Amino acid sequence: MSYLIYLSLKGKKQGLISAGCSTPESIGNRYQAGREDQIQVLSLNHMMTRDQNINHHPVSFVKPIDKSSPLLAMAIDGNELLDAVFMFYRISPMGQLERFYEVKLTSATLVDFSCHYPHSIDDNDQIPSETVLLDYKSITCSHLAAGTTGYSISQLQGREEERPLLSGFSSILPLAETITALFSHQFKLKNQQNGDNCQHIAYGVKTNKGPVEGVCQTSGVTKQFDTKQEENLNVEYLFQTKIGI
Repeated sequence: MSYLIYLSLKGKKQGLISAGCSTPESIGNRYQAGREDQIQVLSLNHMMTRDQNINHHPVSFVKPIDKSSPLLAMAIDGNELLDAVFMFYRISPMGQLERFYEVKLTSATLVDFSCHYPHSIDDNDQIPSETVLLDYKSITCSHLAAGTTGYSISQLQGREEERPLLSGFSSILPLAETITALFSHQFKLKNQQNGDNCQHIAYGVKTNKGPVEGVCQTSGVTKQFDTKQEENLNVEYLFQTKIGI
C-alpha cells in the first residue's frame, strides 16, 4: 500500500499556510484528527540530475482543494518564500502509524500551481485536486527510523520576494541586471507564448567573464558556467535562435 504523506507549509508573509487544512470545514469527511494543521498530499515526485554539476528539479505534489488553496494562489502571485516539511507515515510492526521519513525544503517558492476538476459524470469517483511545484534553496531528506540524513543546496539565486528566480523558471534570460554570483550559473529558456521549454535553441549570453554560448536540448537548460562567490556578474542577453534538427 502507498504511504500517507502530510505537509506543513509556512510562508514568510502569510504564516502557517497549512493551518486548518485537514479539518471537516476544509476537506469534509476526508479530515484527519490530530493532523488538522497539515496538508494531505496525494502524491509526490522529485528528481535530481547531474551533468557536470547537480541539477535540482522542483518538488511536485498533488493535494486536494482545501483551506490552503487561496493562500497558495497568493503565494505564487507574490513569489513568497516558504518553508515546507513533508512527513511520511507507514504502518509499524505494532500496527500503528509511524512517522519514518521526512523531506524539508527551505526558502522555497511556487513555480507552478494548477487545478484539476474531474468530469462530474465520467470521473465521479475522483476529487478536485491541485498540482503544486516548489523550487527551493536547500533540501534535507531524513530517514527517521534508520537514522540517515542527506542535505543539498541548489544553485538558485533571487531568493527575495518579487525578484525573478534565475534557476530557469522565469520566462526569458535576465537582461542587463547586475546580480551577486553564487559559484555556478545556469538558465532555462522558455517560450513566452506557451510556457514550454525551448528545444534545440542556440543561445548566447554576454558576461563580464566572457561570452557563454551553446545549444539547449529538450529540457531547455543551458550549460553551466562558474564565477567566484564574491564577484558580481553582469548578464546581457545576446541571441536566441532555433536550429534545424
